[in-house]
Amino acid sequence: MIFGRRELRIDTERLTLRPPQMADWRAWATLRQDSAGFLRPWEPVWAQDHLSRRAFSSRVAWARRS
Repeated sequence: MIFGRRELRIDTERLTLRPPQMADWRAWATLRQDSAGFLRPWEPVWAQDHLSRRAFSSRVAWARRS
């Protein structure tokens, strides 16, 4: 527990779900870029900076607040 908050994490045999961390940015951005064609039909149009470190930092901050 950090600052009185529980760590949110779900572990199964094949999968771990947890909030994003800044250390995830490069792998996340690479995967999103490589999957862009597949994702396009189901997602809204990405902002120009969608894959940037700064935009990812905003996602991490949002996840922490949520």
